[in-house]
Formats: sequence, C-alpha cells, structure tokens
Amino acid sequence: MSQFRGVALLPGTFVLKHALPALIRDPHSLKTIFPFGIRKYFSERNPKKNIPVGMLSLRVNEACNLRCRSCGQWGENGHLRAKREAGEKLDQLDFDVVRRILHETKRDKPFYYIWGGEPTMWKPLVPLFEEMGRNRLYGSIVTNAQALAPVIEKIIDTGALSILYLSIDGWDAESQNLMRSPARGKKSNNFEKTMEIIDLVDDIKKRKNLAAPLIIPITVISNDNYNHLSEVHRLVAEKTQLHPYYFGWYITEERAEQHEKVFENRFGYAPRNHRGYLKSCFQDVDPRICAQQIRETY
Repeated sequence: MSQFRGVALLPGTFVLKHALPALIRDPHSLKTIFPFGIRKYFSERNPKKNIPVGMLSLRVNEACNLRCRSCGQWGENGHLRAKREAGEKLDQLDFDVVRRILHETKRDKPFYYIWGGEPTMWKPLVPLFEEMGRNRLYGSIVTNAQALAPVIEKIIDTGALSILYLSIDGWDAESQNLMRSPARGKKSNNFEKTMEIIDLVDDIKKRKNLAAPLIIPITVISNDNYNHLSEVHRLVAEKTQLHPYYFGWYITEERAEQHEKVFENRFGYAPRNHRGYLKSCFQDVDPRICAQQIRETY
C-alpha cells in the first residue's frame, strides 16, 4: 500500500488533462515522460535483487548567468560567489566523463536529471542530449531560460528531453527580474525570456505533435512572492503541465555553527558550502497567507 501513497501528490487535473491524454495519443510517452515515476511507484523493491539505478543527477557546471536571491550557490551568501571572489576556478564536468557515465549506466535506463549552475552555459549540453537520444535514454533540464532559446529545438529533436524545468518566481517582469537578477549588473529581462521559452516550447510541441517535454515551471517561495503565488500560477497555467512550489533551502547562523562542530568532529575538517544557505529572503514568509495562495491555484 505504501508504494502508492506518493501518487496522490500528483494533482488530479494534471493526470486527467495531461498525463492520460498523452498516454492515449502516444503510448511511447510512458517511457519518455514518466519513466522515473513509474519505477518509483510501481517497480518491485527487493534488496536481495540487483535493483537498477532509478535516477542519475548530473551537476554539469557551476557557472551561472543570474544572481538569484534564493540561490545557495550564487545568492546572498552563495558558496560559489565566495569561490569566485577567492580567485578559484569554477568546475564543470568533462563531456568524455559524462559520456562514459551514460554508457556505464544505460543498461539500467535511469532518468538523467541535468542541472548546474546553469546547464545552458555548459557547451556540450546539446551533444549530451544527442548521445542520450541515440541510446534511447531520457532526462530533464533545470534552467533559468536565460540562454535556452538558441538550442531548445535541437534538444527537443533528440527525443531525449522528457521534462523542462523553468525557474519563475515573479508575477510580472519587475518582480521576476528583482528576484532573478543578471550577473555583474548586466541588463536582462529574465521574465520575458522565460515566458518566451514557455511559448516557444508549447509551439514546438504542437507543431510536431509531441507530448514531451512536459513544461514545468518551479517557483521558490520567499519574502518577495509568498503573497503573490496565485498570480504566478495564472501566468503559466495555460501552456504548462505542472507547477510545483518549493520552500527555499536555508540554514540559520545557529544551525550553521552546530553543523560545523559536528562535521569537523566526524570528518576532521570544516565544511564550507553550507554557509551559502544563510539567506534573509526566507525569514518573513507568512505560512497562513502562503497556504491561502496555494489553495487559490487549485
């Protein structure tokens, strides 16, 4: 019974409006869109057997073209901001290593979750999906959409992109661009670019009669938007398939100090990256207003 409890987390409107029609129109979408979910909820769990890998998360780079308030990497106290200020080189995965990982894991047919940093700033992103497509492997991209437009149709044409996750926190251009501001003070309208990508991918799917990729905007709840969540949803409801809201990851100064003591005691050296999650943008969220806003979206 416990295997099926998580299925209820998917809204009924998503199942009826998007999931079932996609399966009826294109049974192949069972493999392309829902492989991880099917394995998670319906596959056998027997620790005595050789259980296949269900999902593989690939953090392909550390660079990013935005400086978002809610980000533990490049935000207010972001650990990569500190790394850059210290003159250290940002890391990225070597494509040959990634290709070897694909071929060493493809027997299990895991779902590949591609993120960063900002994955569109990783040059081999299109070759990665071409390699996945040749091997009938499927995955998702988590992106801020800032540099996605020139490559998105090529990626979709590989047949390997199941889910496109897009970051949208604002209910209009001013709010989105405040929360997701460009790096180094450059002028950029991230709101406009994100909405254009939603329109573009919706058009590509209709033009090519595709069920995938699912377009799933992700909203991080913060001081800036907790009382506007229903407005954010109304922006994306028509052309997207699912819209999750996340409470942002953060740590208090007290907890950060406790973590350092425990970590150093157990492993012999002080941790660094956790202090990227000391953020002020989550301190004033009113959970009652937040809950009401969520109720208004469904």
